[in-house]
Amino acid sequence: MGGRALLSRLILLRFRRDVRRLNAGDYSSLLSAFGKDAVPRFNDGRHRWAGEHRGKPAIESFLQEFTAAGLQGEIRDVWIAGPP
Repeated sequence: MGGRALLSRLILLRFRRDVRRLNAGDYSSLLSAFGKDAVPRFNDGRHRWAGEHRGKPAIESFLQEFTAAGLQGEIRDVWIAGPP
């Protein structure tokens, strides 16, 4: 297995683990993967998660609402481009 394939596999395993924990109500490992100035962005629209969530406090609020709503996530695949 080449370096790129191994990296993709490791990232996929990590995300799947973190999403399993998120689905169980524990978002701590997923939150720890974000940098302090990260900005996840979700499609604009008429839903509570629309737009940007700027910085760890905003991301944590998002994840709290996500788990409180009882939503479940699933990671099926990971695509990587560019240098590691």
